[in-house]
Amino acid sequence: MQDIPIETYDDDRLPWGDVRLWLALALAVIFVLLGLLFVLAPDAGAALFGLSAQISETLSYVVALGIRDIVLGGLIGAMAFQGRRPLAVLLAVSAIIPLFDVLLVASVEGFSSILNLLVHAFAGGVLATLSIMLFRTKPRRAL
Repeated sequence: MQDIPIETYDDDRLPWGDVRLWLALALAVIFVLLGLLFVLAPDAGAALFGLSAQISETLSYVVALGIRDIVLGGLIGAMAFQGRRPLAVLLAVSAIIPLFDVLLVASVEGFSSILNLLVHAFAGGVLATLSIMLFRTKPRRAL
């Protein structure tokens, strides 16, 4: 009886030369740096986010946004080394965050912060696009 070869696939992890890995790592670093800005300089963080610092007497909401971004950056960085599919799922789900950021800024500031609204929309687009790029790639067959 002849052995039937078993179909195997390479590891689903992104190789160091894959631009998608570097894009994910760049996103991770950007989110961590933004988070640190929000935590360490809440006034500047509020302005960058698109909400005036006068909305609240305390800027604890900005610190919370900062912690959220630090955690998100850490998760993206960690998932970048776990495999293409886990990273794609995380990015797809995370694309919801900037959508709600747009809604939050628009509901509080209206369209007076159009640049901030566009930055949040762009961030969501980047997360969604990279997620789609990762989902559309199939693992290579091992030789």
